[in-house]
Formats: sequence, structure tokens, C-alpha cells
Amino acid sequence: MTFVSNTQDALAFIADDYARLQARLDEAVPKPKKLESYDEITKIHLLQYRLEAVNDVGVFHSLTFSNHNDCCPTISKVIERRDNLCAILDKALLDAEVIRGRNVEIIEHNKLVIAKVTDLMAMMGVAAKYSETYQYRGKTKYQDKPAGYVTDLARVVPTKDHYHTVVSEIRGKRQAIVDWAFNRLTVLREEEKKRVSAELAKTKELFLATAKVRYNLGYDANELDVLRAIVTSNKYLALGYAMYSLRVNGGGWTVAKSLLDQFPIEDRTDAEIAADIQKCIDGWEGDARIFRDTKWGYEALISLCGECDSQSLLDYQTYQELFENDF
Repeated sequence: MTFVSNTQDALAFIADDYARLQARLDEAVPKPKKLESYDEITKIHLLQYRLEAVNDVGVFHSLTFSNHNDCCPTISKVIERRDNLCAILDKALLDAEVIRGRNVEIIEHNKLVIAKVTDLMAMMGVAAKYSETYQYRGKTKYQDKPAGYVTDLARVVPTKDHYHTVVSEIRGKRQAIVDWAFNRLTVLREEEKKRVSAELAKTKELFLATAKVRYNLGYDANELDVLRAIVTSNKYLALGYAMYSLRVNGGGWTVAKSLLDQFPIEDRTDAEIAADIQKCIDGWEGDARIFRDTKWGYEALISLCGECDSQSLLDYQTYQELFENDF
């Protein structure tokens, strides 16, 4: 036993002895730790998500997206909206993972606390449960119930942080956004496809009507009649297109010879062109690419048409652009 001579020394001794006993107690049964809450995620990220949704829609209705279509009339707007909302929720998921990582360590610590308290109570002979009797249809029944300290431990020593509930809610919101965007984009892209198709049909109709007048064709002339009138309006374009068709659709040198025989020679350039094409025919080996790679290939002839007849070339190019997938 330790004796002290005055009150001050006594108080100091008591404080030291208390600290020593507290240290031994903490070593035997550590204090439980408080879990980190996910409330900040709900308050910051999910609130930002809702506000982002409400800004466009104008009503607090951010889960079903049933009335979001009006505020997203274009494909780019839907994609922008989807990406913005998903980015908010992705950040929430990342923050939840960080909190979960810290909470896992706390949960393991608190489980150790519960285990040590349970062992200590068992050493003192305190059972973890007890039985209560009750009457049921005239018979005595027994029901096991947890001891009071077990209930208290479950209340004051947390071992669950509701991580899975929080993450499930966030992922559910994210999937709702992705599904809504997918459905909305499907509708908008189909509408865009129909709009483009209608505009193309109208453009084709206008072009054909104009070409029929320009090349003195009848009202009942079809697309191929218009093409034939365009390419035969200029001798360079006619020869160039014929060589191009031979390259694309196939044919022998006799076809090329027939085309060359129909080509009128009016100047030195024409003579040079005829000689170059004749050279290709003489060296024919079954590969029509020769009419593309020679000096006066079909690309050069079609370009030459533009120097003397820009309208025919423009009509030809427009026709190719509008009808290239039709035949």
C-alpha cells in the first residue's frame, strides 16, 4: 500500500492510478468507434442530382423521367443530360467507396469490442440469452431472448453502415437515367432518320424536275433517263462516265472500243485523249483499272468537262450524291 503525505500528492496518485487502470481496461476491452455516415453523399451529390433534374423539367420528378422528353428535344441534349447526371452519381459512388473503406476498419474494430465484452461476460457467468415463459392454449411455452447487455451492444456498438442500401439507391438512379436516355435516343434517332429521308426525297424530286426542264426531257422520264441526258450532254463527261461504268460494272475491251469510236475528235486535246485510250485498249489484260490510272483516265475526263461545261459537271456530281445508293 502506498502512503501520501498531503492532499496534492494524493490527488496526483489517484489520477495516475486511474490512468493506469483505464489503460488496462482499454487494453482488455477497447472503446467502440463511431461509423462514418453516408449523409453527406445524400445531402451533396443526390441533392445536386435532383436539382440538375429539376432545372430542366421544372418539377420535382427526377426518377421516372416521364416528363423529361420535352426538355430534351435533340440527341445532343439527351446525351449531355445523361452524361451530366451520370457524372454526379458516379462521383457519389466513388465517395461511398472511400467511406466504406474507412468503415470496414471501424466495423472490424467494433466486432472485436463485442467479442471481448461477450467473452468477459461469459467469464463472469452472465449468459448471452435467457428464457421467458408464456401460456399458449393452456400450455407453458419458452422463448429465448437476448440478454440486456447483448441488446445494448447492438445499439451502442455499430457493425453495419448501410453501404449496400446507399449504393443500391445510387445505382438504381443511374440505371434509370441510362434506360431513359437509351429509349429517348432511340425515338429521336428514328425521327431524325425519317426527317432526313423525307428531306432527301424532296431534294431528289426537285433535282429531277429541274433536270427534266434543263435537258428537255418528258414529264414521265425516270432517274436513269435523267442520268443519261446529263452524261451525254458533254463528250468528255460521256466518255469519262462510260469508262467509269466499265471499271465499276465490268466489261471487255470491245465495250471500250465502241465507246472510243463514238468520241468526236475536234482538237489536239481530243486527239491526245483518243490516243491515250486506244493505248489502254491495245494493252488490255482484263483489268479495267487501267482506265482509272492512265493519264486521261475517267477522273481526268470528268474534271475536263468542268472546264468547258460546269453545269453538266455540277448536275452529274449532284446526281451521284443523291442517287449513288439507289442503283
